[in-house]
Amino acid sequence: MGVLMNQPSTAATTTTTMDTLSLKAASMRESLLKSQTITDSIVSILGSFDHRLSSLETAMRPTQIRTHSIRRATENIDKTLKSAEVILSQFDLSRQGGVSRNNRAATRSGMKKSSPESTTTQNPSTTTPIIVSVLTHTPTATSVTGGPTTDAGDPPRLLACHNYIPQAPPPPQKKTHQLLVFSWAGDDFSGIACGVLRGGSAVRWITFLVEVVHGKSPEEGSPAAMVVVGGCLVDGAEIRAEAKVLKGPHEDLESYLEAIDQLRNIIRFFVGCKGFRNSEGVVNHVNSLLSKAVLKLEEEFKQLLSLYSKPVEPDRLFECLPNSMRPSPDSNGDHADLGSKSHGDSKISENAVYTPPALIPPRILPLLHNLAQQMVQAGHHQQVLKIYRDTRSSVLEQSLRKLGVEKLSKEDVQKMQWEVLEAKIGNWIHFMRIAVKLLFAAERKVCDQMYEGIDSLRDQSFADVTSSSVELLLSFGDAIAKSKRSPEKLFVLLDMYEIMRELHSEIDSLFGGKACTDMREAAFGLTKRLAQTAQETFGDFEEAVEKDATKTTVADGTVHPLTSYVINYVKFLFDYQSTLKQLFQEFEQSQDANSQLASVTMRIMQALQTNLDGKSKQYRDPALTHLFLMNNIHYIVRSVRRSEAKDLLGDDWVQRHRRVVQQHANQYKRIAWAKILQSLSAQGLTSSGGGGSTGAPADGGNSSGASRALIKDRLKTFNVQFEELHQRQSQWTVPDTELRESLRLAVAEVLLPAYRSFIKRFGNLVESGKNAQKYIRYTPEDLERMLGEFFEGKTLNEPKR
Repeated sequence: MGVLMNQPSTAATTTTTMDTLSLKAASMRESLLKSQTITDSIVSILGSFDHRLSSLETAMRPTQIRTHSIRRATENIDKTLKSAEVILSQFDLSRQGGVSRNNRAATRSGMKKSSPESTTTQNPSTTTPIIVSVLTHTPTATSVTGGPTTDAGDPPRLLACHNYIPQAPPPPQKKTHQLLVFSWAGDDFSGIACGVLRGGSAVRWITFLVEVVHGKSPEEGSPAAMVVVGGCLVDGAEIRAEAKVLKGPHEDLESYLEAIDQLRNIIRFFVGCKGFRNSEGVVNHVNSLLSKAVLKLEEEFKQLLSLYSKPVEPDRLFECLPNSMRPSPDSNGDHADLGSKSHGDSKISENAVYTPPALIPPRILPLLHNLAQQMVQAGHHQQVLKIYRDTRSSVLEQSLRKLGVEKLSKEDVQKMQWEVLEAKIGNWIHFMRIAVKLLFAAERKVCDQMYEGIDSLRDQSFADVTSSSVELLLSFGDAIAKSKRSPEKLFVLLDMYEIMRELHSEIDSLFGGKACTDMREAAFGLTKRLAQTAQETFGDFEEAVEKDATKTTVADGTVHPLTSYVINYVKFLFDYQSTLKQLFQEFEQSQDANSQLASVTMRIMQALQTNLDGKSKQYRDPALTHLFLMNNIHYIVRSVRRSEAKDLLGDDWVQRHRRVVQQHANQYKRIAWAKILQSLSAQGLTSSGGGGSTGAPADGGNSSGASRALIKDRLKTFNVQFEELHQRQSQWTVPDTELRESLRLAVAEVLLPAYRSFIKRFGNLVESGKNAQKYIRYTPEDLERMLGEFFEGKTLNEPKR
């Protein structure tokens, strides 16, 4: 009961605690909101303060710059005044010494004292006063002097002006000179500009002035060397550059090129600063110097290029070839053996490394480049091209001629013996590879380095240099492509086509510019002509095989020379399988290259078979006709099976022609052995009236009714026929061992059983009489042995085995 009474009291306490916590939480949220508001206000204030500081700094920047400029200008002016005081004190001493000397001279000569003007004009030896005006030009002169300003800047402000007489008097008949010493610089007002007077003493004076003011000599080619001499602006660097130009570039080329750059800087300065009086005279003078300098550069460029441009010796070129492409060491300087490695080298050369020779020493190329660049900057583009073309073109041609390249016309090619021409074609293939991969590649490298940064001349110069050499090389290829076609030329045409295809990428890269278009198209045109001539030669060969009318016959029925020639021809063609496929694609890209090659090969084979059929009809013996066709078609089939042509012609073609071989073998067997087998036949040996006339006993019915005389006659006929066949067919030839044995076995399988059967059946009729060996001359073993002598191609006088 007590527990129940305490429950309301506990609930009240809990409610009070919760209310308190809620109030505290609300108070804390309010405090946090206030704190966030204050934080945002502070951030805003700080951002505003930072922005104001940036604006203040930006506003103060011009003031800082101006203050800095004023301070530098003040320091510059102080230095100028101090230096002027030192210089003027020296001038005063010199003037006093000069006046004393003049007075003493006047006293001795008894002359009257004249005015300064008359002294200057009448006595050439009298020292001429030179006005020295020391000025300072400052773009911020307004802040220093408070004077008026213009948009173009304040005029120079005169700081001091004194007359002086230099210690070394100027030469006679010289006008009064005015020397202006400027301060001409950027915003930092650094550098006191000065100039030079013509003459050694003037140069020394100006150098002294600048060294006193600056503590160093004036920089050549800078605006700090401008003076007015006789009313004209003169540059101190111009004097030094002129001396270098007149001296010439031969002794110190780099210094000479620097002098030319100085002259150009002078021109650029005066062109950009139009405020100098009579600056046109300086520009004209410097332009004249530049013209002289460029003429000397042309001569130096020509001499330097000629000095280091020498033909490349063949041995040096061979060293740049891969080992597999080099001529044999025992060639004794004769490069004719280059042609012995014509076909097949292309596969090797695809991955071979060629190292183009250095045509000009690497240390000389930068000098030539600088010379060419200076000449181009002076507008002498054509002179650069002409000098480079005349020098390098002749050297390149000499390199090719030393290698063995010669220009031959179509008429020259037609007059050559085939062996000589074949060797020259083989050499030409290697010459093309050497020329493109070594000589032309090296020439392109020289051109690229020579005309680096001068793209307008690079391709044109390369084209000018190589054009005659390219023409020399391609002329031989053109002569071959245009000469009279013949089957033996097909392979060299394919070799030539192959090398041109191999070099296509290099030719396209080396002669890729617009200036080289003609040469590139000439090379690609030769490739096309070679392909066209090769394809036409294919057609000629096919026609020549079909219509071959040679009267050469093979008496023994062996493989005809035409067959072996054509098959070898086709074998060689398949060595060029990839080349032939490329060649076919030159004209009929829509057709598959494999099918085109298979079609050409089948046509050639068919043409050969047609011709062989015609030649087989020359034999009087029909058996030999079929033996001849059997031999030749078997040779064709066997050659195809052992070559790559099998994959192209297919198994069906092979099996079809093997059946043709078997057909001719069967026809030979039927025709050659039909008569002799007839003599062993029992037909006609028995008579219906019985055999009492022979008086011979019956032999179990085997010889019943047979006439001894008729048996003897049959055996005699057999012996004569077999001996004739043996004598004649042992001179015939079946060159293939397997086919020969197969044919002998086929004959033996027909002949020997028939002979054994005949002897077994009728031999007793002869053996019981006289001179049995006269009729039964051979045992079956003798016949088998003699059959082994068939188709051996023996001569008549050759002894029997």
